[in-house]
Amino acid sequence: MDIIPLPEKLEHKDGELNITPETSILTDTANRWNADYLRGLLSAPTGFPLQINNADHPAKNIINLRLDSRLKGLGSEGYRLEVKPDSIVIEAPGITGVFYGIQTLRQLLPIEIEERGPVSGKDWRVPCVL
Repeated sequence: MDIIPLPEKLEHKDGELNITPETSILTDTANRWNADYLRGLLSAPTGFPLQINNADHPAKNIINLRLDSRLKGLGSEGYRLEVKPDSIVIEAPGITGVFYGIQTLRQLLPIEIEERGPVSGKDWRVPCVL
């Protein structure tokens, strides 16, 4: 798997998350633009509606975008991405880092994610990583 730029650390885990029509995006207020951007990126090729909810909304099969000041050692563009079978978490000390985490997630998806219209018959699976 080629990720550009190459992450400082990338650990493959067992399993994958399947993005489905039930997948939702959780976000805090600061990352609303990032959430809207991610929804646009994913909705066009998948055809899925992808709801955006507040970060405190409990759910499974989620993509959670959040700020975490404890990660400030990663720098303004740094982020942490974790994909588990029931969730994806992209967290960073600032919104720029979350945006770059979305770009890494984009590269983990099938190449058809770059299509600007619905792609039928495609499974939208993301390998589990940390």
